[in-house]
Amino acid sequence: MHKKAKVVKQRFVTLLAAMVLVLSAAIPVSVKAEDVLTVAEAIANNSGNGTVEGYIVGNVTGINSVDTEPPFGGDTNFAIADSPNETNTDNMLYVQLTTDFRPEFGLKTNPDNIGKKARVTGSLEAYFTHAGLKNPTVMTWADGSGGGEEEPPFEPIDPITVREIGIHEIQGEGHVSPYEGQVVSGVVGVVTSVIDSRNLYIQDLFPDDNENTSEGLLVYKVNHGAKVGDVVLVEGQVKEWVLDGYSEKLETDLAMTEVNAVSVEKINTAELPEPVLIGEGGLIPPTEVIDNDNFAEFDPEEDGIDFYESLEGMLVTLESPQVVAPQKYGEVFVVPNGTDTFFNNGGGVNIFEDDYNPERLTIETSNNFIAKAGDRFNGAVTGVVSYGFSNFKVLTGGQVPSIFEGDTAPETTWIEKDPEKLTVAAYNMENFSPETSQDKVARIAESIVNELKAPDILSLVEVQDNNGPTDDGTTDASASYQLLVDAIVAAGGPEYAFTDIAPADKEDGGQPGGNIRVGFIYNPDRVQLAEGEKGGTNEAVAWEDGSLTLNPGRIAPESFPDTRKSLAAEFVFNGEKVVVIANHLNSKGGDQPLFGKNQPPYLASEAERVELARMINSFISEGMEQNENLNVIVAGDMNDFEFSAPLQALKGSILTNMVEEVPLEDRYSYTYQGNSQVLDHILVSNNLADRTEVDMVHINSVFMEEHGRASDHDPVLIQTSLEKPADGVIEEGEWEVEEGDDEIRLVLPEEEILEETSVVLVDALLNEWAQTGKRVVIDFGLFEATFNGKQLQKLVNVEGDSVTVVYDSNADYSYKGKGQSMVAPFSVGFFDEDGEAANIKWNEPLTFMWDFGNDVVHKHVKTFYLDGKGKWKNAPVTNKGSLWTFKVKDTDAITIVKTK
Repeated sequence: MHKKAKVVKQRFVTLLAAMVLVLSAAIPVSVKAEDVLTVAEAIANNSGNGTVEGYIVGNVTGINSVDTEPPFGGDTNFAIADSPNETNTDNMLYVQLTTDFRPEFGLKTNPDNIGKKARVTGSLEAYFTHAGLKNPTVMTWADGSGGGEEEPPFEPIDPITVREIGIHEIQGEGHVSPYEGQVVSGVVGVVTSVIDSRNLYIQDLFPDDNENTSEGLLVYKVNHGAKVGDVVLVEGQVKEWVLDGYSEKLETDLAMTEVNAVSVEKINTAELPEPVLIGEGGLIPPTEVIDNDNFAEFDPEEDGIDFYESLEGMLVTLESPQVVAPQKYGEVFVVPNGTDTFFNNGGGVNIFEDDYNPERLTIETSNNFIAKAGDRFNGAVTGVVSYGFSNFKVLTGGQVPSIFEGDTAPETTWIEKDPEKLTVAAYNMENFSPETSQDKVARIAESIVNELKAPDILSLVEVQDNNGPTDDGTTDASASYQLLVDAIVAAGGPEYAFTDIAPADKEDGGQPGGNIRVGFIYNPDRVQLAEGEKGGTNEAVAWEDGSLTLNPGRIAPESFPDTRKSLAAEFVFNGEKVVVIANHLNSKGGDQPLFGKNQPPYLASEAERVELARMINSFISEGMEQNENLNVIVAGDMNDFEFSAPLQALKGSILTNMVEEVPLEDRYSYTYQGNSQVLDHILVSNNLADRTEVDMVHINSVFMEEHGRASDHDPVLIQTSLEKPADGVIEEGEWEVEEGDDEIRLVLPEEEILEETSVVLVDALLNEWAQTGKRVVIDFGLFEATFNGKQLQKLVNVEGDSVTVVYDSNADYSYKGKGQSMVAPFSVGFFDEDGEAANIKWNEPLTFMWDFGNDVVHKHVKTFYLDGKGKWKNAPVTNKGSLWTFKVKDTDAITIVKTK
């Protein structure tokens, strides 16, 4: 549907009708004194329409929360009471301020209004679920002055007669007005939104047919005096102006086209244009590309940043859009209906390497608005398209429908405790210290006990020192850990032990004075910190014989300036050692915004994370050089995504990121500006990957505190087995060597002898054995294979650096001949390092032995083997009690048979 098809051209009142309106408006509105209610009366009978008089005592911020002293957070409401000194919210009436009344009565703009007596007429009904007055129609000061004053009569003018330039001409097809810096006059539009006494939005009454040009415009004029529905004539200079944003906004953010007006004159009134519908039945925003041409082409159909620019300043509506992130700073992010957006299991939208969800849009609500991902607005959301803090947004003045609550709920991990398996969690606790509220402390403790089922080890992030943000040189965090430990016990969990290394004061970033760090708590009934000396703040941990030289110890602390140092600790679980590395890499501060003026955004923080990630990977590699079976777990807040360069550098070829094993609909741990994403990761050494399970437990990121949120991150949990499962592949170091005068015997571990068992022999070892002149026996338990010096050399000659001997106790053959098999046909195969058959031609038979366990005394026993022509041939066999020895050259299938 064409954008302008949703815009209705206005019919204008005739001069006679306008005069009638003006005359009727000139009749003063009077309210008899006996009809004015006190605040107490309005509270007692909070229904119907009425006029209430009371003193302004504060700005409402919550159900039972009213700010009584400046600075105030908004102009959208005030509280009145019968006494100017009232502090009990039960005796206050909460009054909604609609757009027209905010410039004069809003407390943010007019903090001196505190204590003044106001008279308000409107609908007496609950507001903030509290006795209130909504949708005011008249608002004055008690003496009759102020908002009740009538406008002086004006002579209506037909807008077309004074219009010199269209708003769409000023906007042009692009992000910068073709009239930038020029003075324009004869700009006519109807006021669609009044932000405050200085800023308003107008929309053209005569739209063009070009969907790439916006019909809306921001106008700046001190004390403009305009109201919604006024048709105004504007003159002023066209500017590209950056609105609200972060400190670097001039370098990063898009600008809004505005007219810095020297005059804003009311010339008529009109109904507002029909809002442009975004979503099903209207305009569908792009759902994959924000910008792919560095602004070279203005393409609203493909580029999300161009799509919303083409609607800048216009009145739009979204029908029951879905909320994709919790309300924050009085705003919620939504996705319009009718898109092909992929929603995760929490109702949010995940980012992908090639898709950062350009369809997201911010909706202005209020700080007390309660919404989480997966909820929907219960009706249409209408307002004007603006921009601020690096995102496009719809300004509604806080006038939005109620929420239809979705079914997103906090989760409990599906991983069950197992006495033979280790559980490890990564949890960013968001500035945790004894200064943290008791409710948050309890909630975090409960989440560890109940939702995470008390992991054996927790890698904790953002643990602050003992007095939190107080900047007095304190760095020790023992009281912070003990607070958490005690709360976990109170919640029914185990009594954890803890360890960390305190940072140097103000050297590791984070909240000033807080000295955040990473650290561990662990359940000493399940896991122990291996013996070792604890490292110091500036001491670098290293490896010695495959173990840490310091426990715990910081990894290259001198290379982590102004950020958290990674902490390595060696634990023992069920007799097996594991090194766990806690991390909190440098933040994404300095990265440019997705919807910014620089496309593609420059990720200024990424290079440092890549370097830190490589450093951690190198540290682990050094340990693996000393112990190739080293068990390593790397956990924490990496401040980047699973597909990002830092995570690829951290993973390298030696680690597996378990997050990548999580289904896409469940893969997120954090929400930023409406995008669900993974910042929290757990990686394991490759030897642990196949025996590790992972769960991302969604209890925080898509929720508000009202829903039970305790932190801004979701924890990640793994469960792993440190004991290598039997895989039937046995390498040097896994067998026992028994050496005698004539024989070297390799005794294979019983638990590794499976139906098919592989023994990997490297050439260096084979050569060493061959030089001894001794025979080598591989002991598979019931079966033995013996190789003399010449046969060992045959193995050495197999292409590559190793040969694998494979014993298959159940070969894919059946014996067809006289007699009955005493054992199923079995085989012995030889393979090169690439897994290809070695095809060794044995000059003399190989010697094998089978142990029947009990004496077999039957005289009529023979060994048969399958020759190259597929025929069963007899081989010599001798026995000594239960041990039967035979020699064969073909080893594809062998069996021992009773012939009678």
